[in-house]
Amino acid sequence: MRELIAGIWADDWDRPTALDGFAVSDLVEHVCSGVHQFSQLAAGHDLDLDAKVNVNVTGVVVRFDEIIAESLIAWGEPSALTNSYGMPWGQELGERLVAYLIIETAGHAWDLGGALGHEIPMSDAQAEAVLEVARSFSEETLRAPGMFAQEQPVADDATQLEELVSFLGRKIS
Repeated sequence: MRELIAGIWADDWDRPTALDGFAVSDLVEHVCSGVHQFSQLAAGHDLDLDAKVNVNVTGVVVRFDEIIAESLIAWGEPSALTNSYGMPWGQELGERLVAYLIIETAGHAWDLGGALGHEIPMSDAQAEAVLEVARSFSEETLRAPGMFAQEQPVADDATQLEELVSFLGRKIS
């Protein structure tokens, strides 16, 4: 994701993405906000789904790096992965929230790469591993309102990345 964010130019900031109502700027804000919200949860704060991280095109890489560093610190605490956290879909272990962040980031990397016309820096092995994790979530959790769309059909010769993003509700052109 960082590589994609680092490739955003001022002319790209208002470019539309395949997600309804999301420009590149909205998508980057959404990703940064989600990681920040989960980090705050791991740090012992209540989940605040309205907490937004403001980003701008000139400082987006620095801000993204700060948010990732915050996340690594919060989730690196010994009990963070084994604690249970209240989520809109119910209680969830920290390790599952980190897994969800990985799935979310992979899906949005596809969205951002598509909007920018960039390749996604993800190997087949990485895409396969993320898909396995995504499939471990219940349909109710993964496809809760505002989360991932329904799985989309995929060609027989699809790459691992295409299989992953199709599972996450993205249509492959």
